[in-house]
Amino acid sequence: MCDLCELHGEGRRWYLNPKFYAKDFVESPAVKSFLNDPPYPAGSDANKGLIELVDMLLTAPSTIPVSSDELMGVNQLMLRLEGAQVAPLEDIVKLLDLPEDIDVVPCYCRKIWGDWDDHYTCLHFTPFPEIIKKRAPWRKERSLTTDEAKDIVGGTYQKGKVPVIIWYPFPYVCAICMCELPYCLCLRGRIFAGATNAARKAEYYAIIDPKKCDGCGGKPECLLACQFGAMKFNKHEQVAFAVTNLCFGCGVCRTRCPREAITLKDRNLVPTLKNQW
Repeated sequence: MCDLCELHGEGRRWYLNPKFYAKDFVESPAVKSFLNDPPYPAGSDANKGLIELVDMLLTAPSTIPVSSDELMGVNQLMLRLEGAQVAPLEDIVKLLDLPEDIDVVPCYCRKIWGDWDDHYTCLHFTPFPEIIKKRAPWRKERSLTTDEAKDIVGGTYQKGKVPVIIWYPFPYVCAICMCELPYCLCLRGRIFAGATNAARKAEYYAIIDPKKCDGCGGKPECLLACQFGAMKFNKHEQVAFAVTNLCFGCGVCRTRCPREAITLKDRNLVPTLKNQW
């Protein structure tokens, strides 16, 4: 398992640990205090600079230069305060059975980049919705049943949206956002700036069965579905293949494969991949 699962999973994926959704945890004074007034950790001057850098990395229109020391500090700060991990649909469905209350709001990332239509793809969990009401009343939320939440993530997944599990602070899962590049702030922080904890890879990687893949007549749909450039096409063999070290394990590519040639495997079982987060 990944380092986060080893520390907090208790034999599960860390985000599937029921205790992080239990009422006594999510309504604890520590979590509520953090959500209402996120503190600067010890060493405030340095951390204020890092927090400003985090904001810049997440909202920058393109890649900006960051030193290795700065990037290390950003990753450490994100792990304590706010970050995210990609996950496939099946894990998200399991996760949605755990929170007591689920709200959905329009995607904040899209509004930042000027897409003002109401894309209800951000699912928030107790007690985060009450914080949203105070901080961003324009984000009109509505309560969901578990089945309604699963319908939303299932429908948007089929449309190519990547599930991102957001912690704030770790290991409190405050939200799941079904988002995509170029909008998603989490994915932008990872892809454009290299901040690992902005969007850690999933616990899985994709593999294509060459016996099932027919290359879609030379125009494989999985290449268009992958937002991370992990899907490639062998013109000589007329089959698609996945570059595993580029794969984020979201599994969205599977929704575009008419021959069901793509499956997800456990990243932790492959020595060359188990530390690539």
